[in-house]
Amino acid sequence: MRLIADGGSTKVHWVLYEEEKHISDIFTPGINPSVMPADLIVSLLRQHLIPQLRQIQSIDAVEYYGAGCRGDACDIMKHALGCILPQAAYITVDSDMSGACRAMSEGKSSIVCILGTGANSCLYDGEKIIDNVPPLGYILGDEGSGAWLGKTLLADILKEMLPEEITREFNNRYRLGYDELIRHIYRPAANDPAANGFLASFAPFLSEHINCPEIERIVTTGFNLFFERNIMLYYRRHAAITPCSLPLNFVGSVAASFKPQLINTALNHGLPEPSIRRSPLARHISLS
Repeated sequence: MRLIADGGSTKVHWVLYEEEKHISDIFTPGINPSVMPADLIVSLLRQHLIPQLRQIQSIDAVEYYGAGCRGDACDIMKHALGCILPQAAYITVDSDMSGACRAMSEGKSSIVCILGTGANSCLYDGEKIIDNVPPLGYILGDEGSGAWLGKTLLADILKEMLPEEITREFNNRYRLGYDELIRHIYRPAANDPAANGFLASFAPFLSEHINCPEIERIVTTGFNLFFERNIMLYYRRHAAITPCSLPLNFVGSVAASFKPQLINTALNHGLPEPSIRRSPLARHISLS
């Protein structure tokens, strides 16, 4: 049996296969080994993943594609997986960007992007990533991501820049005062979600109120920044590619939730209509 994971900072989607037959989907809290120690990851996996796995002793291969999986963080994640699934003879860890490329490109050159809790992009030649504009995380970058959208929404709420009915509904739903919001973002407690995940948790509110012009403006501003500060740089760096010479692919909850706005942003930049999928695991991905 093979276990394949699409690991985000907010949630991890696991798919269990037996001889290429889909057995089950499992969802657990987010993991990011670049900011989480191995013992915490092991604890989360023991608490949330192991109880949901069927025929755990039959799992002999694990493929994990995750946020923050680069350099030493890949070793941390691989070690954690080995601790909870010691019988697995094959464990491999790669970036969520690599997983998105394999799922979306069909072995062809393309620009592949992730818009979820965070944001990332790359130029893919059908076999490997050949260029990557650094996403820089939710403080310096991640334009258009769930964290960026949530950050902008909170700032507009606190500065009273949105319609009164939107602010009133937000406050009635979340009941978070100024001091509590600031603590969650700047001084999170040990059991609080990471700041980027906390900010991204407000993306559904934006989706529910997308017909409000001020809300849609937040989304389109974030998407425009993502295109201008990320995607368009590939065309400047690589003279051989033109705006219509490569497919444009997106995965992630934010990309799927705001599909009309994302398509319009691409077309307004003179780019082809993108292919958009919520999860790369909607199409089987594999390193083998």
